[in-house]
Amino acid sequence: MRITLASLICALLLLAVFGTAVYFMHLLGPGAIARPAFIRHAQLEALTLAGLYVANFLTLAFAVLLPVDSISGEIESGVIQTIASKPVSRSTIVLGKWLAFLVMVAGYLLLVTLGVVLLVRLFTGFVPPHLATALPLLLLGAATLSGGGGASGQQQPADVFEPVTLSAAALEALRTLAWRHGTYYGPGFPRGGTVSDGGTTWPGRVTFDAANPMPDGVIFVDTTDGRDVVAGGSASLAEARFDAGAFGARAEGFRGWIIVNGSIEIAAGLNVRGLVYAVDALTYQASDPSRIEGLAISLNVRGAASSRIEAAGAADVAIRFDCGHAAAPGLVPHGFLPIPGTYREDDD
Repeated sequence: MRITLASLICALLLLAVFGTAVYFMHLLGPGAIARPAFIRHAQLEALTLAGLYVANFLTLAFAVLLPVDSISGEIESGVIQTIASKPVSRSTIVLGKWLAFLVMVAGYLLLVTLGVVLLVRLFTGFVPPHLATALPLLLLGAATLSGGGGASGQQQPADVFEPVTLSAAALEALRTLAWRHGTYYGPGFPRGGTVSDGGTTWPGRVTFDAANPMPDGVIFVDTTDGRDVVAGGSASLAEARFDAGAFGARAEGFRGWIIVNGSIEIAAGLNVRGLVYAVDALTYQASDPSRIEGLAISLNVRGAASSRIEAAGAADVAIRFDCGHAAAPGLVPHGFLPIPGTYREDDD
């Protein structure tokens, strides 16, 4: 947005300066005294080419700077994780971004070049020849440079994302781990805890806020009937909402894994260090500074609602990929680890 605004300001400054120069140069130069037609034509053509040269330079600069922080920046911030979770190939994502940039660059090119031509036409009555041929060639150069959105793998198979997709067995293990710590929310445990109320279903909705804060560790919010979508489906996916105070008074925010067998909505300025895993959609909208450091995954299994990551007002909302924080060391066990006291070592 800032690059676009700065480029528009530069375009307007160019047209203002060029228009002033054309007016006075024509008044004191080519239009001041009578000259042969071919000399006047050559002078006005050189004047127009000078303006078009600067216009082309601005367009090329705009084409280079516009996509410079697109894909590479989204990979660094983690936003690409949400985009890539959609059932769309990597090449489609890159191509779509490039086409969007191309449309913006084409509009900018028309603004500055036609502005230059119209100013010359207004003050001198001269129109450069072959303009319809020149504009596509200028756009071709800008289109070539606007492809610099960053590195990206194209036509990647779905199994590329298997290392960051939790299997049914992994979800079951995490469900059990959360239950042991009283942070499982599902059938029989609508308010967490370790003692079941005997229910076989539950509403499937929970809100974490100052009245219902959650500790560090593994938080698991299950479907209404406790069955995984990957294991045959569920009557209804879960919905977990995180409001102000969801992590208590901890200044550092939450550390651990948030696993929701459904959708996640983060509606306040909260800091998370670890994994945020939504089987369906992830909505991340906050009016206060908010940050996820680790990994955020949205599978969008139902696809009824799109995942969104955006700030309200002037808030800074960011997702930064960090392997160290995603692992949540000391809070989440990795692999199949034996429980102390349930094994013994044989002597060699």
